Amino acid sequence: MLNPLFSIIIPAYNTEKYIVRCLDSVMEQVFLNYEIIVVNDGSTDQTKALVDEYAEKYRETKILIISQSNQGLSASRNTGLENATGEYVIWLDSDDALAPDALIQLSKHTLNKPDVIVNRISSYSLENGQIKECSYRFMNSEADHLNMITEIFSLKGFWFSAWCFVVNRNFLKKNNIKFKVGILHEDELWSPYVLVAGERFSCNNYCYYLNTKARPYSITSEPNINKSFDKMEIVKILNTTGKKGIDKRFIERRILVLLYTVFSTLNEYKKNKRYRELKKEFKNTMYSIYRMKMPGILIL
Repeated sequence: MLNPLFSIIIPAYNTEKYIVRCLDSVMEQVFLNYEIIVVNDGSTDQTKALVDEYAEKYRETKILIISQSNQGLSASRNTGLENATGEYVIWLDSDDALAPDALIQLSKHTLNKPDVIVNRISSYSLENGQIKECSYRFMNSEADHLNMITEIFSLKGFWFSAWCFVVNRNFLKKNNIKFKVGILHEDELWSPYVLVAGERFSCNNYCYYLNTKARPYSITSEPNINKSFDKMEIVKILNTTGKKGIDKRFIERRILVLLYTVFSTLNEYKKNKRYRELKKEFKNTMYSIYRMKMPGILIL
């Protein structure tokens, strides 16, 4: 039996309110050459039961359910990737959804066998059901490495989330690109690696993905000082990539953006017991990269 074109990997942790909507958005696709891999990451609510019911209802569809102890999003995605058989990997968070005709549109972009399909996405509001497309658009439908990195430089509002990239599975395997386990904002490390390693790109202007905005208790919506510490760790890793030319400039810009986001949120954690530790870490990182102490405007 031929392998499917797409492996849709869905990490799931305590998303009983959203997982059926997520799975429905896949089952409603007209394009059927895919497999679904749900990685239940130690959910304590009804997520696993709902997924089991779904798999029983749609026996004709290839749905693989993997349960593991709670290890985090990175580990769940890596588990899904290890069990995937599709030519291309789609990362679908369990509180998000695919847009109608997403797979048909994506399939068109696989014809020339790119390493990576770079996508536009939309945001979905739980409050009013409104869907808003991202602000950027791609100038070309295909790009080599130089042109893709150059265009990414010029895009305003580009998201470095994993689901902005549909990636050839063998490309990921060949380049040993996985998600770093144990950190938040893992996409900020994974996505630059994908872009720097890619040679052939396809650019999809159809907003194939619906990202749920500011879901209560989601990883991205809750203030967490560990996010800033993890961004500092990502900065240090990116700073050791040793790339040259446009790749070096691209990595340098990502480092600067991450440092800025840490600095801009410092005051949110003034009452946190690790606040001084974070300030010190930020100051030391600034000095190690730029050989300078923080400017006077960065008040510590």
